[in-house]
This record gives sequence, C-alpha cells and structure tokens, in this order.
Amino acid sequence: MKASIAIDCIFIAGFTYYGFVPFNKKRMRAGWAKLVFLISAFIGVAKGAIGLAWDMGWFALDVKANWLLNSLLYGDSGLLLGLILALILSGQLSGTKRVVQELGHEPTG
Repeated sequence: MKASIAIDCIFIAGFTYYGFVPFNKKRMRAGWAKLVFLISAFIGVAKGAIGLAWDMGWFALDVKANWLLNSLLYGDSGLLLGLILALILSGQLSGTKRVVQELGHEPTG
C-alpha cells in the first residue's frame, strides 16, 4: 500500500470528523467559524476522495490534465491550511466552554 493512499484515507476520515466539530453542544463558536469549519471539511473530504481515486488508478489523465489536477490539489492544501490557521489564531478552533446554570438556584453573596 502506498503512503499516499493512507494519507488520503486519513484526510477523508479526519475531515469528516472535523465537519461535526462545530456542532458540539459543550462549546460555543461564532457563526462565521462554524461556516469555516463546514467549508474546510467539505474541501478536505473532496481533496481526500479525489486524491484517493487518483492514487488508486481509478482514472487516467493526460500530461496537461495531470499537471492541472496536481496544481489544484496543492492549492486546496494551501486553502485548507489558511482556513485552519484563521480558526486557530482567532481562538475559534477550541471555542469557549458553555456555562450551564441550574434553574431555581440564585447566586449567594
């Protein structure tokens, strides 16, 4: 098994999980961050699926199309890195913990 096939499978599994991260009820995130999560998850899964199909030999391309697809996949990697860095630098990747208040109890003091 080629290493690129394993990496493509990791991309598909990882970004599928990554797409469900913004729906965690224990953390709060901004609306734009949830959208960035979903966009980057979609791009990551598509990149992994296309890369897997290409590495498995499910389609063959001529030299020009091969170069174009390779450039597109590298460009997608840069876009994903930029989106994830935006989430990291804004603090939205981890989100903020939700504070659960119990009803019927008033604060003392």
